[in-house]
Order: sequence, then C-alpha cells, then structure tokens
Amino acid sequence: MKRFVILLLTLMGVLLVACTSISTPSPIAASTPTAIFAEYVGVDIQGLDQATRDRLQAEFDDLIKVTEESSIDRFHLWHIWQYEAANSKIRYILFEGQLLVMIPSASHARVTLLDDQWQVISTTTFSTGWRRDLESAAFVSEPSLDAQVIKVRSSLRGNKNNTTVQILGLADDRIVLARLEDASGQLLQNVYSYPNHTWGPLVYRTAGEWEQALQSTDPIEVLEALAWLSGHHLDPSQVKQVTPDRQTAYEDPHDAQTVATVRSDSGVRDLITNLTHSKNPWIAEAAQLATHSKWDVFYQVP
Repeated sequence: MKRFVILLLTLMGVLLVACTSISTPSPIAASTPTAIFAEYVGVDIQGLDQATRDRLQAEFDDLIKVTEESSIDRFHLWHIWQYEAANSKIRYILFEGQLLVMIPSASHARVTLLDDQWQVISTTTFSTGWRRDLESAAFVSEPSLDAQVIKVRSSLRGNKNNTTVQILGLADDRIVLARLEDASGQLLQNVYSYPNHTWGPLVYRTAGEWEQALQSTDPIEVLEALAWLSGHHLDPSQVKQVTPDRQTAYEDPHDAQTVATVRSDSGVRDLITNLTHSKNPWIAEAAQLATHSKWDVFYQVP
C-alpha cells in the first residue's frame, strides 16, 4: 500500500510539471495591432464579411481611442496601406470613410498614420465634399510627384458625373491636400471662405511659414501652400461684418488676414512667379492659378 501511494504521488508530480510547462498563447500578444491588422494590409476591408469588418473596426476604435459615435454617422474602416517614408521608415495608413447621411451635410474621411510598431503618429479628419457621396479611396503611385498618394473620389449626390478628386500626400508624417481636380484631371480651386465647403485637411501657419513652404524641396509641401494661396478666401475688407451670432460659418478672420498678408508680399509674389516655370507640371499649374487668384465676390460676406 505504501509503495502504491508513493507511485501515485510520483505520477501526480510528473503530470503537474508537464501541465505547467505547456506554453499557452498570450492574450496580450494575440491582440497586438500587428497580429490583428497586418494580414489585411492592401485588402479592401469593405469587401469582407460583416463579422470581420465589425471586429477590425472595434479593435481599431480601441487603438485610436475613439469616443462614442452614433451608428448613423460613424466612420468605417476601408483600407490599410503600407509605405516607406523618405527616411526609409515603414508607415501604415488606415483610411476610414464617413458616408453622407443627410442633405445638407458633408461626407468625411479619417486617416490615421502609424509607425512600424503600429503606434499612432497622427489622426486627420477632413471633408470629402459638401452634399457629396464618398465613393472610393486608393493609395497609388503618382508620376508627377514620384511618390505615393491617396486619391479620394467623391460625387455630387444625385449626379455622379460631377466628380471631385482629392490628391493627398504625406509631408513629414502629415496628411496634406496636394491637389484638387475634377474627373478629367482639371485643377480646381479649394474654398476656405465657408469651412463646410473646404476640401481636405485644414492647416494653420503664420505668414512666414507659408512663405517657407513655397521654398520647400518637397513638392507636396509646395503644392499644399499653392493650394491654400490659390483658394477662395474671405475678403479681409468684409471681416468686420462677421459676427458671432451668424448661423453661417465663415473663415476665421485671422486666417483671412494671413492669406491677404502673404498674397501682398512682393517676395512671395516673386516666388510664385518663379514656380510657374517649374519643371513639375502640377506645381507650374498650381502657381499659375495662385498668380491669378483674386477675392471672389461670391465668397464675400453678404
């Protein structure tokens, strides 16, 4: 009997050691962003089954600490892209779309930039068109810039022939609007006088910083500055008529004055004139538009 008890205790000890030595998947490791999102890089998320889309969206919302959104106007994950930045560092781009849910209103996009460890660098939300349906987004190579860009297509509700394309570039880990064009590729002016009609990410700089951007060696940053300078802005002479009790939103008076200061600077005008001769066709075209930009009467405060 004693021998049987000793044998039983020995067997129990062996089993205990064996059980404790078996490795089990770490719940933390299994839920890392790399494990969750890596296999979906380059995949059309909206083409996946609903359960997978919901799981990815919930994980992503948790990653970027999304506050509670309604089910009607929430953002939905569309794409996960990977690219190599100028400094040879790997970056991931997660693109989300927010559809047009009512008229009048705008559709929107949210772009989150992450580093090679899937840590959030920045999240940028911007309009994809007033009264416009967000149709598609693609991460493509653009020969005019020798770089990859995000092309976002939107069409006017009820008229899909009226299409606008936003071309967004990456400048020092910033998502910026490099160009706005129609379906045929014709350059369009952005509208800043009425914020609800403004396309792309908003950017705030001093007059000196805008001048520096025009001299950048990065063509995307130059295009961003030209797009801002050539856009429709609030006439500074009308700023005094903008009062807080108005229901219509207007461009911030400080921003209107900044663009007026930059446009009137002789050094800036010389820079823009020189850029009209750029070998880059997009820069030359944008500079031509900026050269002829005036305060549009339609966008003055009534």
